[in-house]
Amino acid sequence: MTIDQLTEENNRRREKLTPQNRTYYEDLMVYVRTTALFKREVDVETILLDILNDVLEAQGHGQSAEEYFGKNPKESADEIVRELPRSLSENLKLAMTVVLGYVLFFLLPTLAVPGVPVDFGNIISLAAFAFVFVMVIMWVISRTVYQKTVVKVIVGIAAFVAFTGIVVGGVFIKTPLSFILSPTAGIGLILLLFSITSYLFFKVFKHRMPWTILYIFVSIDAVIGIVSRLPVIGEFVTRPILSKSVAPWVLIPLLILVLLGSGLGTYYWLKKHDK
Repeated sequence: MTIDQLTEENNRRREKLTPQNRTYYEDLMVYVRTTALFKREVDVETILLDILNDVLEAQGHGQSAEEYFGKNPKESADEIVRELPRSLSENLKLAMTVVLGYVLFFLLPTLAVPGVPVDFGNIISLAAFAFVFVMVIMWVISRTVYQKTVVKVIVGIAAFVAFTGIVVGGVFIKTPLSFILSPTAGIGLILLLFSITSYLFFKVFKHRMPWTILYIFVSIDAVIGIVSRLPVIGEFVTRPILSKSVAPWVLIPLLILVLLGSGLGTYYWLKKHDK
């Protein structure tokens, strides 16, 4: 079975669990997924489905998940994860996802406006910070699955503050590696990034929902960036509609609304599909 098939089967079969058993299993599932980041994803999902089938079988015999799997699932999960072989491809895939996601999120919007310097040093250094940040967050999540709610809230707030710092750094930190690209170079770089993104979106991530929103943003930025660099059309497109004093008060709230809408949409979709 493919990863998508395993995940879908897991989602479908979890519906058969009692509320108590489902809570127990889903905590275990989150813990395993966040501690097995560098294992083959298909191995992880296969193990999770096997555990789910065992829990369902025990439930059919009147046995709870806790009675079957034990009162300390963390220790059992650690043993399971240790038995799984490490995967270099999964390491590279995760690193590429985080770094490329950050680069696309900050580089393409810059390329959408001709004449704006592109700070490659800023993007590369903060992409590395973003990768470390994601690794730390995943580690923290795995360590707080079985903690009290207040601990999870504190961790969530700390993660939000750290993420905000990375975003703010992307705006204000400047390096000497800043260049203004010619129209031809700008279009070429946009096409290269968009081609890489399209390949990853359709071939690697299989147009899954969380990446769909990023792909939509990338596509819009790519179109704007290319059109704005074309003769005649570019001059018309880049002609300012709002004055510099008014534009921030219109664009910033609009950007916040778009990000909130995208974030909430992704959250509820993920919550519904449990992926």
